[in-house]
Formats: sequence, C-alpha cells, structure tokens
Amino acid sequence: MAVQKADFAKNEEILAGLQAEIKQEETQIYTQKQALATMDHEMEVTQAALLEVTERLEQLEGQRNVALERKKHSNENEQALLENLQQIELRMETLEAQKQTLLQEKLEKETALEVFMKEKKALEAKLAEYDNLSEEKIESMKSDYIELRHTQTTMRNDIGYLERQLAQMQGRSDKLDHENQQHISERNEIIAMVEYLTEHATQMQEKLAEQVAHYQTIQQELAKHEAIFTKQERDMYRQYEAIQQAKSRKETLAELADDYAGFFQGVREVLKAKKKLNGILGAFVELVDIPEHYQKALEIALGANAQHIVVRDDQAARDAISYLKQTRAGRATFLPLSTIQPRQIPVATKNALEQQPAFVALASDVLSYDAQVENVILNALGTTILAKDLKGANMLAKLVNFRYRVVTLEGDVVNAGGSMTGGATAQGKSSIMTRKHELENLSKTIVQMTRDVEQTEKQFAKLKAEVQQKREQLEEARSVGETLRLQETELLGKKERAEERLTTANKQLQIYDMEKEEGKSEVELLTERKAKLQQELATLAIEITDKDALIQQMTEQSKEQENNRASDQESYSTLKSRVAVSREQLQTAEQALASVEADISEYYVEKEAITSKLSMLKTNIETVHSSTEELATTINNAREEKETTTTNRDQLREKRVELQESLTVQEEVLQQKHNQASFYMEQKTAAEVSMSRLGADVENRLDRLSEAYVLTFEAAKERAINEMDIDQARSKVRLLKRSIDELGVVNLGAIDEFERIKERFEFLNGQQEDLLEAKSTLFQVMDEMDEEMKKRFEESFTAIQTEFAIVFPELFGGGQARLILHNPEEVLTTGVDIEAQPPGKKLQNLSLLSGGERALTAIALLFAIIRVRPMPFCILDEVEAALDEANVTRFSRYLKKFETNIQFIVITHRKGTMEEADVLYGVTMQESGVSKLVSVRLEETAELIK
Repeated sequence: MAVQKADFAKNEEILAGLQAEIKQEETQIYTQKQALATMDHEMEVTQAALLEVTERLEQLEGQRNVALERKKHSNENEQALLENLQQIELRMETLEAQKQTLLQEKLEKETALEVFMKEKKALEAKLAEYDNLSEEKIESMKSDYIELRHTQTTMRNDIGYLERQLAQMQGRSDKLDHENQQHISERNEIIAMVEYLTEHATQMQEKLAEQVAHYQTIQQELAKHEAIFTKQERDMYRQYEAIQQAKSRKETLAELADDYAGFFQGVREVLKAKKKLNGILGAFVELVDIPEHYQKALEIALGANAQHIVVRDDQAARDAISYLKQTRAGRATFLPLSTIQPRQIPVATKNALEQQPAFVALASDVLSYDAQVENVILNALGTTILAKDLKGANMLAKLVNFRYRVVTLEGDVVNAGGSMTGGATAQGKSSIMTRKHELENLSKTIVQMTRDVEQTEKQFAKLKAEVQQKREQLEEARSVGETLRLQETELLGKKERAEERLTTANKQLQIYDMEKEEGKSEVELLTERKAKLQQELATLAIEITDKDALIQQMTEQSKEQENNRASDQESYSTLKSRVAVSREQLQTAEQALASVEADISEYYVEKEAITSKLSMLKTNIETVHSSTEELATTINNAREEKETTTTNRDQLREKRVELQESLTVQEEVLQQKHNQASFYMEQKTAAEVSMSRLGADVENRLDRLSEAYVLTFEAAKERAINEMDIDQARSKVRLLKRSIDELGVVNLGAIDEFERIKERFEFLNGQQEDLLEAKSTLFQVMDEMDEEMKKRFEESFTAIQTEFAIVFPELFGGGQARLILHNPEEVLTTGVDIEAQPPGKKLQNLSLLSGGERALTAIALLFAIIRVRPMPFCILDEVEAALDEANVTRFSRYLKKFETNIQFIVITHRKGTMEEADVLYGVTMQESGVSKLVSVRLEETAELIK
C-alpha cells in the first residue's frame, strides 16, 4: 500500500509538470489562433469588398452597354422623324396651293350670289306693293278695323273692372293693418315668455351640469373603490385557498405520520402495535430533532438506520421480532438501549478536525435528543463527520486516514476506506425526516395566514361598506340628476312651445308684410294698367280713324295697278331659280375649302408632335452621352479598386499560410505532451483504482463483519483466536452452512396464508352479492326513471305543441303549424314531425318549405320552448340569417316580448335585429393584431342626441 502511494505521488508530480507545459503551449496556440481568426476575418472582409467591387463593376458595364444601346436607338428614331417631317411639309405646301384656288372660287360665287339677291329683293318689294293693293289685303284691313272696334269696347270694360278692384284692395289693406297690430302685441308677449324660459332653462342646465359632474366624480370614485374592492376580494380568496391548501397538506402529512407512511413494512407494523408491545420507544428518526440546515446531510448519513427501532432491552426486541413473524408483517432492525455501545472519534482527532475550515460538526452533535438514547445516537452517528463541500470532505478524510465516513451538507459522501458516493437526489418529495419539520412549519404558517386573512377580512368589510356608501351616493346623485333632467325637459318643452308660437307669430307678421307688399304692388300694377289702358284707348281711337282712311285709298289704287302684277311675277320666279343654283355652287366650294383646311390642321398637329419628339430625342441623346462618359470614368475607378483589393487579398493569403504552418508545428508538439500526460494520467488513475479497490475491500470486510457478526474491527481483533488455523476455520464454517442448507425450506407461514386466503375468499363473495343486489337496484331505478321521463316528456311535448300553435301564426302573420309524434306509444324512441302551413300555402312537412320558412318555423319552435320553460339567459347565433327583412323585423320585435324575464345575447349581422337591440357590441382591429371591444347603448340614444 505504501509503495503504491509513493508511485502515485511521483506520477502526480510528473503529471503536474506536464500539465504546466501543456497550459503554456495551449496559451501560445490560443494566441496564434486568435491572430489566425483575425486574419480570416480580414480576408473575409477583403473578399466581400472584392465581390462587391466586382458586382458594382459588372453593373456599371451593364449600365454603359444599356446607355450605348439607347443612344443608338435614339439616333435611329431621330433620322426616321426627320424623314416624316420632310414629307409632311411637302404635303402642307400642296394643300396651301389648293386652299388659295378654292378661296378665289368661293369669292366669285359669293359676288354672283349678291347680284342675284339684290335683284330678287327689288322684285319682292314691287310684288309686296301689289299685295298691299290686293282685294284680300283690303278685306283683311276691314277685318282689322272691326277687331279694333271690339278691342276699344273691351278696353273700356277693363278700365271699369280695374276701378272696382282698386276699391276692394283698399278695404283689404285696412283689415290687414288691424290684424297686424294684434299680431305685434301677441309677439311681444311671447318674446318676454321665451326670454323668461330661456333664463330659467340655462340656470337649470347649469345645475344639471354640476349634478352630472358630481355624479361622474362619484362614479369615478366608485370605480376606483370597486377595483380596489375586487382586488382585495381576489386576494382574500387566494388567502382562503392558500390556507385550505396548507390545511390539506397538514392533514395529509398528519395522516401519513399516523399511518407511518414511508417506513418499511415491518417497521410500520411494529410502530402501529407499540401499544401492545412492551419496551418500544420508537423509530430512530422519531426520537431526534434534526435542524433543517442539516436534514439533507443527515438523511444521507443515516440511510436505513433512520428506520431502526429503538427498544429498552433485548427482550423487547425479541418480542417485537416474534410479533413480526407471527403476523408475517416483514422485517425490522432493533436497537436495544441495554446492548448498543457508543462509537466516538478520539478527542485528539476531533480537535484536529475542528482546526480545518471545511469541518462543520460531528453528525451526533447537531441533533437534539433525549439523554436515554444517547448511546444509540453515538453508535449511529458518533463517527460521522459533516463537511462544507466535497473537496473539504476529501481533505478531512485524508486527515483521518479514511477511517471515518465524511458527509457534505449537499449529501455527497466520502466513505471509510476512501470510496465516494454522490450525485443528484430526487427533489420535491417529503421524507420521514422532513415530515416532522414540515408539519411544524405548516402549523406556524397556518396560524400566520389565519391572522393575515382576518386582517384582510376586516379591510374587505371596510371596503365593502365604502363601496356600498358610494353606490348609495351614486344612486342619490342619479335620482337628483333625473329630477333636474325632468325639470329641464319640462322647461325646454315650454320654451320650445313658446318658440313655436313665436315662430308662428313671426310668420303671421311676415305674411302681413308679404300681403301688404303684394297688395301695394297689385294696386300699383292695377293703377299702372288702368293708365296704360286709357292711353291705349286714346291711341286705338286714332288708329281706327287712320285705318278707315287707308281702306278707302287702297280700294282706289288696287284697280289701277292690277295689270302690271303678272309680268313682274314671272321675272321673280326666274330670278329665284338662279339664286338657288348660285347658293348651291357656293356651298360646294365652302365644303371643299373646309376639307382642305382640316387636312392642313391635321398635318400641322402632326408636324408639332414630330418637332416635340425631335427635341426630346436630342435632349435624351445629350443626357445619354454625358451619362456614358460618367460611367466610363466610374468603371475605370472600379477596376483600379478591384486590382488593389485583389493585391491585398493575395498578401493576406500568404501571411495566413505562414501562420497556419507555424500553428501546425506547435499543435504537433502539444499533442505529444498531451500523449505523455495521458500516459501518466492513466497510471495515476490505475493507482487510484487500485487504492480504491483496496479501500473498498477493507470497507466491505468491515461491513460484513458488522452485518454478519455484529462486531467492529476493534472488537473482532480482541476476540480473534490466533490458535485456530485459517483453513480449519474456513472448513468449519462451510460445514455449518451445509448443515443449515440440508434442513431445507420450511413454510412456517402456511397456516397464516390459509387464514388470509380464506378471509379474502369470504370478502370477495360478499362483494359479489353486493354487486348483484346493486345491479337489481339499478335496473329498478332505470325503470322508474323511464316512467318519469315518459311522463315529463308527454307533459312538456303537450305544452310546447300548444305554444307552437300560438307562436307560429304570430311570427308568420297567419297560417298554422303543429307537432306530430311518429309513435306516441314509445315516446322515448319516437321521432317528431313538424307540419306547417304559412299564409297562402297548403299544409306540408317542414322539409318541403323554403329555407327562410324553415328558419322562421324553427325560431317559432324555439320561442314556444322558451315560453314553456323560460330561462334567465339565452344566446342566439345568427338564427335569423336566412330570413328576409320583413321576417327579421317580426323576429326582433317578438324577441322584445321576452326582455322583462330573459336576457338575450344575439350574434347577428342583420340591420333589423340591431335596430331593436338595447346594446350593441362589436370588435374592431385599429392596429394589426390588437383587437378592441366597442359597445353602444341604444337605450341612451335620446340622451346622446340631446
């Protein structure tokens, strides 16, 4: 063992030197790798820049090629436009020549037409003179003379009528003046009343506004109090829930403690029967008080020892073991106080341990226990050392030469002999060690939580009283506001009626002004018309005298000139034909001239368009030329930049290759040192394994000595018989074991097994009888339920059938409907048919109706069910979607009949249903992904409009 420790120390020293060299080499390699990474980054940046320059150069060359192509295309378009412009100018010159010729021709035609027109007018004047002297003209003038006589008589009658009208207008004007005075007096009274009502209404509105502000203030305060009240209520219920959970957890733990849950079966049975057994003090874990800080460490340290049962003496242990055998209840380990001897660490060793910073305490020193069980405690934990951490535990184990077990506060263990146990432990489970502390903590927590909830209840009651007070204040403010609003409404109504009367009075006065103005205008018109008639009457008398003299003169001239009329009439017809021909020739010349002018205008517009295009092309060509020159300069710069970037990239590549070669050499050296270190590490590990095996072998031998022979190493050393040969002792042990094996297996528990199976058989028989009886009872209950269901179905069906026959004609505005059972004898399995007869149709099955009629029939059935069995709350999801507007209105109005007893939520998109609703709710998305609820109370529409 000493040689192995020396080899282990030498290997450890060599390994430490190699690890230092490896660390130095790794530092240098890390530095070079950092430099290599930096260089790689620079190369990536350079390569990215080169790629960017290359792409930009390709884009610029592409742009230059596009610009050259555009320039070529523009030159070709310019040449084509110049050729078109030359052709259009030639056509315009030809058309201008044609225009001049047509203008000359038109001028000649107009001159000839003017000559013919002058001759025609002269003959027309001469023929008119003949007409004036004709017999027909004379007869006509005689008729005019007679008509003038009649007109003279009519004028005289009209003048008399106008004089009577003027007299009536004067009387009407006097009456209007009298009525106007009455209207003015009435208007003054109304104005005074309106001013009085306006002043009082304004004062009332101010009071109402103050009351509304007061109401809103109280409402806001109530909202704040209700929010605090709701939060306090939630907190209180959370506290109730937490207390209930804590109490449930405490009850569960108490039940587990009473049932000794978590203990081995044998231990549990002995602890349950300790009242019947003498000398049972309890389980080890029940007799000690473990501080919470050390629970995890001591739970690991004790292990199965925690469930060993402490008894007063050997007899009590034997009685308990006999009880376990008789009841076949398992096995248990007993610790008699009369035989258990303490185990302790020597004082010098303990003093040395206390000097170490990793030392916490001896496991037996941190427990609280009764003095009578001290030997048991010291026997189990007297040689167990508590350390802060695993590293410190290793140090303490080395200090005591691995003779004692060391346990860390986290539960890791360095066993006697050097073996180590550790790792993660299960979390969240309550062990038999922590159960006691948890029960105590829960009791304290429940007391504190009860005090907290009592305080919360007091605050809740106070807040509830404040909220109730605010609600009463709000109701009082609302009542006062309603009274003021009624008074305001009454005043506004009176004011409105007074303003209507004032409007009526003003209209009467306006009517008076209008009638007065109309009367004045009418009088002036009548007077003017009378004067005009008198003047016309005088003029008419002169005209009658002149007309009589002219008739006499024309009669004499007509006889003299009748002979010349025929010759002049023939000349007029010939001249009329010439004028028509000349006018037609002039019109033809004007049309030809208009056609030529239109062609010239079209060519002029086309010429202007081509000129504009040529100007734009020239500008474009100049722009493309300048752009091409700029692109050429930019391309040259980009090429220079690309060459520079390429040179930088090549230089960086050369440097990186050199650095990579140096790094490879260093990594090979490092790998060699790693191999050497691995060799020495393997030797160190092999030495550790060999030492661990030796320690484990010693530990196993000590455990076997303790378990098989209940002896410590020191006691066995004292009792060792040196005279007996080892081979002889082994032979004797083998003989004894063979003798035990030859006895065979004796089933001592067969009688108990028989009793147990018999008891289970009787129990199962009893269970079977109970099940058969329960089955019979269930079938009987099912029959009774079927009868009750039949009875209730028939009653409900009859009531719904009656209500359906009433609701259907109310919704359809007439018609009839009924519900029919397929098989009235089997009401639980029968189907139901609906027959309906809308107004103007025959009675038919529901499936033969239109979609809208089926939907309205279903709604009628729904309302019939509601009338039979009203419910406080009902949701309807687009039930009226298939109805037309008229039936939607009927549906919504019928729905209003139930609003006093049933609250409806209707999901709809129909206008008629929305119009009858009290409140509308909708969801809008003002921002993407953010929904907002919008509501409108239609019952407050009147107030909102005001």
